[in-house]
Amino acid sequence: MEVSRRKFIRKSLAGLALLQMDGLFVLRDRFYTSADFVKAPKIDIHFHQNVLSNTFPEFGKSLGFHLITVNVAATRSLEDQFEVAKTMKQRFPGSMDFLGSFSVKDFGKDGFVENTISYIRENVNAGALGFKVWKNIGMVLKNDQGKFVMVDDPAFEPIFSYFEKNKIPIMGHLGEPRNCWLPLDQITLASDLRYFTRHPEYHMYLHPESPSYDALIKATENLLERHPKLKYVGTHLASLEWSVDEMAKHLEKHPNMMLDVAARMDHLQYQSAQDKDRVRNFLIKYQDRVMYGSDTTIDKDNNDDKATLKILQTKWQNDWNYISTDGIIFETLKVENAQKAVTGLKLPKSVVDKIYRKNAQRFFGI
Repeated sequence: MEVSRRKFIRKSLAGLALLQMDGLFVLRDRFYTSADFVKAPKIDIHFHQNVLSNTFPEFGKSLGFHLITVNVAATRSLEDQFEVAKTMKQRFPGSMDFLGSFSVKDFGKDGFVENTISYIRENVNAGALGFKVWKNIGMVLKNDQGKFVMVDDPAFEPIFSYFEKNKIPIMGHLGEPRNCWLPLDQITLASDLRYFTRHPEYHMYLHPESPSYDALIKATENLLERHPKLKYVGTHLASLEWSVDEMAKHLEKHPNMMLDVAARMDHLQYQSAQDKDRVRNFLIKYQDRVMYGSDTTIDKDNNDDKATLKILQTKWQNDWNYISTDGIIFETLKVENAQKAVTGLKLPKSVVDKIYRKNAQRFFGI
């Protein structure tokens, strides 16, 4: 007589042991380990490679990373960044891509919009997956009356309409951490406190003539309300890094909005040291809306540097451990005058795959 597996499990000690083993394998299959970091395919959507070098793409590839180098309208010329990005994409097809960016140096001059759209087309034709809009809009750029120009300025409307109409993804760095506008004794993270103490010129609390934190957030809100179909990722957790609840409000309000965690993982860790379940539940609920990025910069000063490779691998590994495991990330982190340990979130494998790869593939069309 044939005995079903179910009856065997119910009626025998051997079956019970088999059931327990099945459960163990299922549990293992549901979560990644620290060792899986090297094996799992991943995408770092926020990398800055500013030199022609094979070292870092090859290193990233050896660790399972597809890199997206992001051009930014900062000190290095966009033309130089564009040439580097195109070349690296050609050298590493299938494991390296890039985002373009546009300059605002001719803002307010005749032909600004037309020339910008022409430059956007040139980048897209060369393979750019999207474009980055930087914080110089809102925090540096001024009009001919000497007033700061925000991202919701009508002068930018034709440009963002072009992005929206042509379904070109946008990465927006339109602000800074809220700590930037707080007095030193209210800054939450030691790293931010050190930075703004050493660089008071960038500590917006000391510069009340500059746009406020709320004004910058509101300008981005206005942009997304005017362009509801714009494919938009708020980089650095959309400068809402201080509260997963605030992030959730914005994601609910703007269905096409995404977030990346670049250079803000420590802010998530600060929150999870207070309430781990809140952060974990946020990432599970919005698992389709968050992408991984490191905000690594490679330039002539650290290119081909073994120390830089070691630092990068440590950062990548620590970020992975925080998202994927429940191990200790930091023994102590000062949170509201108390020292607390930070442990990993141990998100399910299916969620980790979305944050580290699948969301980027979908959003950027990789």
